[in-house]
Amino acid sequence: MRKKIFCWIVTLGPIGYLPAPGTMSTLFSLVLIMLFNFLKLSLLNYLTIILVTILFGFYAIYKSLFYFGTFNNDPREIVIDELIGTLITFIAIPFNAYTVLLGTLLFRFFDIVKPLGIKKIERCGKYFGILADDIVAGIFSNIILHCIILCIKF
Repeated sequence: MRKKIFCWIVTLGPIGYLPAPGTMSTLFSLVLIMLFNFLKLSLLNYLTIILVTILFGFYAIYKSLFYFGTFNNDPREIVIDELIGTLITFIAIPFNAYTVLLGTLLFRFFDIVKPLGIKKIERCGKYFGILADDIVAGIFSNIILHCIILCIKF
C-alpha cells in the first residue's frame, strides 16, 4: 500500500502515465506556479515549497523504485523531478506569456538534451540522479532566463 502511495506521488497521479509525461508534468507545474502567483506567494514561501518538495521527492523516488523494479534507470513515469525542475526555473521570475514560453523551452531543452554536465549528474544513478539532473536543469534555465529578462526587459 505504501509503495503505491509513493508511486502515485512521484507520477503526480495519472500525469506520469500520459503520453509525453515529462512535458505534461511541466505543463502541470505551470498551472501550479500560476496558482502560486494568484495567491501572491512570497519568495520565501515559494523557496520553502521547493525545498520540501526536493527533500520529499528524493525519499519518494527512493521508495517508489522498489515498485518500478529498477534502481539504475529513470522510469519515464516518474515526473516529480520535472515538477521540481520547473519550479526552480521560475524562481523570482515575473510570470507572463513571454517568460512562461522561454522558461518552459529552456527547461525542456536542458532536461532532454542534458548539456553542460547534466548527463553526468543523471548517471550518478539510483534515486539521486533521477532528481538531481532536473534540479541542475532548472538552475541553468533560471539563470539564463534571468539574464534574458535583464537584457530584454519583458
